Amino acid sequence: MVSLTMPILSTNFANSYSSSNLMHFTSPSKPTFPNCRRGTKVTCNATNGDPKITSDNTEVSKKIDGETSLVKLDGRNVVLGIGGLYGATSFGTNPSAYAAPLAPTFTACHDSTDPDKKPIDCCPPTAAAADSKDYVPTAPKVVNTRLAAHLVDDTWLAKYKKALTAMRKLDDSDPRSFKAQANVHCAYCNGGYYQAGYETSKLNLDVHFSWLFFPFHIWYLYFFERIFQKYADDDTFTIPFWNWANPYGMFFPSIFIDSSSPLHDSLRNSNHLTKVLDLNYKGTDTSDSTITVIKNNLITMYKQMVTQSTTATAFFGKPFRAGNASGPGAGSIETTPHTNVHRWVGSEPGEADHGEDMGTFYSAGRDPVFYSHHANVDRMWNLWDSLGGQNFNDSDWLNSSFYF
Repeated sequence: MVSLTMPILSTNFANSYSSSNLMHFTSPSKPTFPNCRRGTKVTCNATNGDPKITSDNTEVSKKIDGETSLVKLDGRNVVLGIGGLYGATSFGTNPSAYAAPLAPTFTACHDSTDPDKKPIDCCPPTAAAADSKDYVPTAPKVVNTRLAAHLVDDTWLAKYKKALTAMRKLDDSDPRSFKAQANVHCAYCNGGYYQAGYETSKLNLDVHFSWLFFPFHIWYLYFFERIFQKYADDDTFTIPFWNWANPYGMFFPSIFIDSSSPLHDSLRNSNHLTKVLDLNYKGTDTSDSTITVIKNNLITMYKQMVTQSTTATAFFGKPFRAGNASGPGAGSIETTPHTNVHRWVGSEPGEADHGEDMGTFYSAGRDPVFYSHHANVDRMWNLWDSLGGQNFNDSDWLNSSFYF
């Protein structure tokens, strides 16, 4: 596999405040990237990311639900090389005695299972092993800008709707279709792949609750965004990030609410669409005031990004090597707020069996807001790097691979 030494996509995150079941989100639980296989014939190798950071601090005073909030905000414009900006060169600290990077048995995808253990087909179109090759990125011609979802304008929104409408109209068998893209998440999270070399023992390769969480999702969004650019007829188009780490972004993004829009999903908790997001949500709504929830959210973000993320393992999750069982342990951000946001958006109890769509792994990718949620999760990696976080230098992490 080829080590990525150039960014496959550079993205600037616009300042957002200028104007235990592994199949279900119940566990509390940059790019130095593992490899990635591109489904219709494409693997990518991992390298370290080196984001460029500019920052400012802004005091924002806003009246929310009749209460005045004065919050000290720390803003960063992050230039992200999605594929990494320089190659990892030293693996001297690799703790494993034998190399055991993970890879899926990508030519033998099988039925996934929903939380009730019912089979569900989430596999991509079959590709012969000979047709699969290393994905070789090229240097970006421009630095694209990802906007916060609550700041997008009508022109941008029209392109988003155009692209998503086109993807929804594609036949389900087309790997670029919205359904096929949503199924990528299902296959990697609900047992659709065995680990290569461990097919007989049926060891699954599931990407949650381990150090694979961040790299898998960032590659997933990279390819999803490339498809979007094609159907938006704009190679600068980017997925907006739902900035739930900022007070102004702690509400469900309005662009996803219109029931006539292709961005809408019917399986959501309607009671939460106009309320402030609770990043500590565990299935029961809080009676706290809006301002109290916002303050608690900010405390949670500091804890998860700083005090609870002092090591790579604490931030990314525990090592997951070939031959190991899935789900050794989640990192701080996957645990909270990532999982809490999924559960907050998913259907309320009694409306769907398992909190579909966002509230359970197999269906989460069916809701367009999933991709904006994870765009912000990915952004946390870059912010953590800017705070001095040190990525894994373990070859098993760097050489793990995914098939898209």
